[in-house]
Amino acid sequence: HDKWYPTFLIKNIAFELNADTDQVNGNHWTIFINCRITAPDGTLLGVCGVRVIMDHLRQIMEEYEKQYGVKINLVDSNGLVQMAVDYSDIQRIYLNNIELNKSDDNYSVRQSMRKYRISKYLKELGWYLVVQTGGHASASKFIPLFILNIISAIILIVLYYLIIYLKEKNGS
Repeated sequence: HDKWYPTFLIKNIAFELNADTDQVNGNHWTIFINCRITAPDGTLLGVCGVRVIMDHLRQIMEEYEKQYGVKINLVDSNGLVQMAVDYSDIQRIYLNNIELNKSDDNYSVRQSMRKYRISKYLKELGWYLVVQTGGHASASKFIPLFILNIISAIILIVLYYLIIYLKEKNGS
């Protein structure tokens, strides 16, 4: 469970999200927001991880899945599922045939046999939101609004925890 630390240091990035089970919290699936802490001169002082337990995010995703008849995943740049309603999919399932384009500000839509797969890179998270419909063409009308709602909910939750961390770090 502690392999993330040297890997994070080697990447030399400001922060990253990491999905993992949390040993301290009964091995519940958790998203860790790992942040590099540096001195004013750029010297590494350490790394701090803030955790967001996935249960709340999972409930939000499950409500949207039921309401719109879709399947929702957050995947990394390799297509490996990092967040899903079905916890058994996390870090076990790769989604194939999706466009993983970081530079595209638009949604990527793939259609086959009346099924839609829509992906969107979430720069703030470094992951891709992938929404799949079950074959009803009418469902595709609701996808843009649906995606915006999901993106907003996930980003707000993650940013909320990041802001709390930053306030505590600065003693505010």
